[in-house]
Amino acid sequence: MRADETPENDADTRAVLSALAALAGTPCAGCQAALCGHLHLFSFMLGHRQAPRCLRCLAAELEQEGGLLRRELRAQVERKPCLRQGWQRASAQSRCGEPPRCLAGYAESAPDASAADPAAAAAPEADDFWDAGAMGCGELVLRLRLRMRGLPSGGVLQLRATDAGAPEDLPAWCRMVGHRLVFVKQPDYWIASKE
Repeated sequence: MRADETPENDADTRAVLSALAALAGTPCAGCQAALCGHLHLFSFMLGHRQAPRCLRCLAAELEQEGGLLRRELRAQVERKPCLRQGWQRASAQSRCGEPPRCLAGYAESAPDASAADPAAAAAPEADDFWDAGAMGCGELVLRLRLRMRGLPSGGVLQLRATDAGAPEDLPAWCRMVGHRLVFVKQPDYWIASKE
């Protein structure tokens, strides 16, 4: 973000708030449950902008434990000003309360300590290459999610992403959706699709 921009009017925040406004009233694409802005934001973060999902459906689709997914998504919201602005907007417009009732009911287990350090590995041979350039968080994860679907199980995508948020966003996204970030040499990221 430039020094003369406030969190409310930078391009990333405008993209998040615009996506939330467009999703208002859209039910879960999986179970048709009503969704609040918090769940719309989580869907947006995971690349489900056109077909938002409730946390239960997101966790099932990603084969992730719901409590861990919720915790990882909330941590990402706290790290990024544009997502914090989206969360605040969702909280102001919802009746979920604080903490949001929409996110209740998921037991948390301990994080997986066996995750490999991508910096310590060697770059694997990639099955595909994609230069995303400076594409920002929302658009990047939407297209990345679709791109990863085209890979075979365990296939590797070499992604080039120069957006300033990529070093933080891509590892978090991989953890949340179950893909493995196997090597990083910025601005390149090697991502293995989940098996």
